[in-house]
Amino acid sequence: MRCARDRCVPPALQDLFVAEADRAFPGNPTVVEPLPTDHSPFLSAPRLLAGTLRRL
Repeated sequence: MRCARDRCVPPALQDLFVAEADRAFPGNPTVVEPLPTDHSPFLSAPRLLAGTLRRL
């Protein structure tokens, strides 16, 4: 999950984490689902998070 309004781990840093993981494990690319939430979507948008997880 990429939380667009996260102020603990800003989106740019989340993108860096994904890029680093993809470089470290090129055979297992990261699947990123964007969420318009803060750092804790399980608290701020539990239904949106649950729907996203179900879809995956």
